Amino acid sequence: MALVLEDRDQRIAQIEIVLDDEDGRGAIVHLVGHGVPLSSRSIRFPRGGGCQNFEPPAPAGQDAWSPRAWPGACLGDRGMSLLPRGYLDTTVAIESARADGEAIRYRTIGTGFFIGLDYGDRSTSSAENYRLFLVTNRHVLADRGDLLIRVNTREGAARRVRLPLTGGESRGWAVHPDERVDVAVVLINARVLLEAGIELGYFRPTDMAFVSTMKELDIGPGEELFVLGFPMGMSGVERNYVIARSGMIARLDDEMLTASRTFLIDAAVFPGNSGGPVIVKPNSDSLAGRRPIDQAYLIGMVRSYLPYEEIAYSLQTEPPTPRMVFTENSGLADVIPMDCVKEAADLLASRRRPSGG
Repeated sequence: MALVLEDRDQRIAQIEIVLDDEDGRGAIVHLVGHGVPLSSRSIRFPRGGGCQNFEPPAPAGQDAWSPRAWPGACLGDRGMSLLPRGYLDTTVAIESARADGEAIRYRTIGTGFFIGLDYGDRSTSSAENYRLFLVTNRHVLADRGDLLIRVNTREGAARRVRLPLTGGESRGWAVHPDERVDVAVVLINARVLLEAGIELGYFRPTDMAFVSTMKELDIGPGEELFVLGFPMGMSGVERNYVIARSGMIARLDDEMLTASRTFLIDAAVFPGNSGGPVIVKPNSDSLAGRRPIDQAYLIGMVRSYLPYEEIAYSLQTEPPTPRMVFTENSGLADVIPMDCVKEAADLLASRRRPSGG
């Protein structure tokens, strides 16, 4: 498997991942054209609350995850915004590429985001580790031989990373086994991206609210939320700039969760938003008997907006014949709960048992 990193000016550098035979988790990483392997140390994902950003390795003798050594690791204290700024760093643009003469044209077609989940993995120092996944919609990956994502770098400009998907589902990616659930997950080698200078953030389990947690917190219709993504291809020129829009939960009940595995939000969702994270707004105000929401939880992933359709009929026939369909955005959108995302990640993780397991 290889990652191809492309600059905005289309110069290409290639990183080869030499996969471990036991579990395929990129034990050794070589930069093509260099004889010396990059650092093969295990990336230890810090645990605890708050979406996590990565920084370069700490200097020798310093705690790798202390605030001093990792000045960008803490995300929660940037101003008073109800949307943690680090959440923006979890979100990436998914693109398509086509040849136009000698040039290559790129177009943003969807959104993805990174999550970290705990499967009991341990590093050589017995530290706990998360597995890193890129999450998006199944329909975004349909009929594609690779996944082209656009991510920011610590140096400033965005770069493109090509993730091969050839050969169908494998130990490296999976879709949800239920055809109703529009979810795909790709296992990511975090070390490769970090060594390439990618600015990487991810949602931790403590940042996520599954349906059971939403019920405990009484999160339901009327609750305000944020929708992150790249609608209508708006992703920035030199860097990714995530579009954050507001909305509210329109419908969330057991009937809909059972029938379609989705819930409804009232928000402006357009092509390009597919696969983007949906985050409930924290609040300190609540009605009597209800608990305030103490943090901005990741509650789901955008599937698509619900279209409103009107059909024009010809009255020259009996019965009247439909001639034209007018479609517009209803203002409602389907959201897939995080339970479904974790189910797909669990399926992929089960195919990639850690060595010795």
